[in-house]
Amino acid sequence: MTDYEPLDWPAYFQSKRRYAIPPQKDPTNIVYTLYESNAGRKHLPVIVLIHGAGHCARSFALVAQALHASHNLSLHARILCPDLRGHGETTSDDQTNLDLENLAQDLETLLLSLYGDNDGRYLDKAGKEIGRGPPNIHLIGHSMGGSIVTEVAYRNRVPNISSLFVLDMAEANGHAAPRAIRAWCEARPPVCRTITQAIKWGVESGTVRNILSARISFPGMIAYNPTALIPATPSTNPTHNPNNPPEPTMGGFTWRTDLLASEHHCPSWFRNQNHKFLSSVLNPNPNNNPQKVPKMLIFAEHSRRLDTELSSARLEGRFEFLRILQVGHAVQEDDPEAVTNALIQYWQELGVCFKPLPKHQDF
Repeated sequence: MTDYEPLDWPAYFQSKRRYAIPPQKDPTNIVYTLYESNAGRKHLPVIVLIHGAGHCARSFALVAQALHASHNLSLHARILCPDLRGHGETTSDDQTNLDLENLAQDLETLLLSLYGDNDGRYLDKAGKEIGRGPPNIHLIGHSMGGSIVTEVAYRNRVPNISSLFVLDMAEANGHAAPRAIRAWCEARPPVCRTITQAIKWGVESGTVRNILSARISFPGMIAYNPTALIPATPSTNPTHNPNNPPEPTMGGFTWRTDLLASEHHCPSWFRNQNHKFLSSVLNPNPNNNPQKVPKMLIFAEHSRRLDTELSSARLEGRFEFLRILQVGHAVQEDDPEAVTNALIQYWQELGVCFKPLPKHQDF
């Protein structure tokens, strides 16, 4: 018998906290839920993992756990997984504005609020100190999250973005995405009697093929609603009186993210995605010999081929490309080992140093 019982976050992250953005920086009173590892070690580089539409931070739980367990990273990198606006346990006065401009501004504000005043050191590939201030930041985003991290890297307002990874997001998929999102939302049971029912639907629908990951991530996508009505199950009892149908019951689990209320924002996630992905630069000062951000595009098995623009750019060596087999759209959930290995291997090839010299005692 398959076990669909929910799993909680502490086995995969070291800490969880609520983090409010000051109203002068965001007037919508947004309060993030952050899942982190090594959060207090303020001189370390940061690996930022951004989930996709309708999902939550916990969709990266297995990748975050594997990265933190890695010998190279366990003591030498911080990990940040936030629930985005309108997702997971993050709250705000505006939960449905999922336009890319808004979401990118959210992430910029969050990163600068968390790390903009860090007085750490960062190093070049040879391990030589080249500056102090905000840490090196490595951005990884899945689906909608991929467009967000791409936009943030392209805007170049966050210092020290050192690498960029986009998971199963490409401009060529933009025309089909709204239909796919609507079909997914309409296929979900509007109310689940239990968390276990939601997890089971997530696996059986193919949303997440990895049962272990679904047991971690789906509990973050739903919340108990005492006023939700659960339709009565038709009786199979032959003695049942059809003139006295069973009553619906009240109280169940509903989905935290109302994607249908935000579907008109979906086209913004794909607009000019190729150009932004290929054009992001390392240096925030364009007059100081800017260099392109090292980047990788990871596709699921089912995803279409690279379009002409991306195919040409790949041949020119402007980004790395990996296709992971036997996974669905949620690549980081279906095969977290392959995704983790791809990240670590690419960082090793780049000579990324995750061992900055500590300037002060850890907090």
